Amino acid sequence: MLKVCLMGAPLNTSNMGVSALAVSFFNIVCDKFRDVELYLLVGNEKSSSETISLGEKSFRVDIINFRMSPKAKIHEHILWILFLATVYRLIPNNKIRKAILNKNRWLRKVYEADFIGSIHGGDGFSDIYGLKNLMAGILPDLSAIIMKKELVLLPQTYGPYSSFIAKHIARFILNRSAFIISRDRQGLSIIKRISKNKISDTKCSFCPDMAFTLKPVLIDNPTIDPPLEISPDIPIIGINVNGLMFNGGYDRNNMFKLCLDYREYIITIINHFLETSNSEILLIPHTYAFPGSAESDPDACSFVKDHFSGNFPQRIHLLTGTYDQSVIKGIISTCDFFIGSRMHACIGALSLGIPTIGIAYSKKFLGVFESIGMDSCVIDARKKELNVAIKETYSHFLNRQKIGPHILNKSRETELIVQKFVKSIIT
Repeated sequence: MLKVCLMGAPLNTSNMGVSALAVSFFNIVCDKFRDVELYLLVGNEKSSSETISLGEKSFRVDIINFRMSPKAKIHEHILWILFLATVYRLIPNNKIRKAILNKNRWLRKVYEADFIGSIHGGDGFSDIYGLKNLMAGILPDLSAIIMKKELVLLPQTYGPYSSFIAKHIARFILNRSAFIISRDRQGLSIIKRISKNKISDTKCSFCPDMAFTLKPVLIDNPTIDPPLEISPDIPIIGINVNGLMFNGGYDRNNMFKLCLDYREYIITIINHFLETSNSEILLIPHTYAFPGSAESDPDACSFVKDHFSGNFPQRIHLLTGTYDQSVIKGIISTCDFFIGSRMHACIGALSLGIPTIGIAYSKKFLGVFESIGMDSCVIDARKKELNVAIKETYSHFLNRQKIGPHILNKSRETELIVQKFVKSIIT
């Protein structure tokens, strides 16, 4: 039986983009292999198993946890796991090695795995969210590297690396990985530069984001306030409001150094749509952080909806129900035009052939949009001012019917490319 392990993409996270990566990867694996065991090796409160259902199809994933809390059970703490992995490697005694594997489930699954892939949440292999997050994200990778298991870095973004320490951490992992895959072509040159050209062309490759393969799940009557009636004569504009950008980042002080006032952009573009068209606005959260958190999309969406409570109250709708990544993609499928600031909300729309504008706070947006030839639909909030951003957004909205068929064709091609590529690296 084939045993496949994934690191860096929890299923129970509040970030639906990260969950979309995990579900998409496991779905591709199960399409290719019937006799397979799936393992998710992630930071989690406890180990468990979960059944993922996609329409008529379902598969089980065993979740093996690690923890970083000082109160954690010692056999679950990542530092203890890495210590045991080091002992396993340094002491070539079969009895000691067997005892270590019998006592520690994490290392046992790493040892038994036929394939180990790590994805770092799609964009976590960088210090863009802080050096602490980068260091925490690569700890599971070290367990595979120390035990001399082949580690594959699945399609993700590489960089930016703004600090000397971040560059050295990235170089250490890259130079010890068996194969490295970038979800944007620019990432290939970054990999070469960071590794100081120690990585050959045969060891790294480009593959679009795996979430292009995620299947939407349609449900009846999703919880939307006020209820949204779909009419062929009234365009629905889906807007994903990114709580982290809306609040200025984790430090609430323009963490991403944006030139665009994102909050003002969201209010202004919605007001422009409502005044100049008969469209309905659907606010769609994609990261369900706890209320009051800097990265809570529902909080940011609620603020925007309340702003328009005096004007157009029946034309601006909020998805208030909490749904998983597949259902949210199904809800996005009702839109005629989409504006997103969460990468995987945009990918969800693009993969459905919906004309989409990506409001970027990092380089990852341009790379992913370029992968399907839609780089002109990225508005870089680090460089664009409000008037330019509004003008470009509305221009794309007016041309949506022209670009829709192209997006759908490219997305279908991309889905097939991703499926074929991921299946080939596991084989």
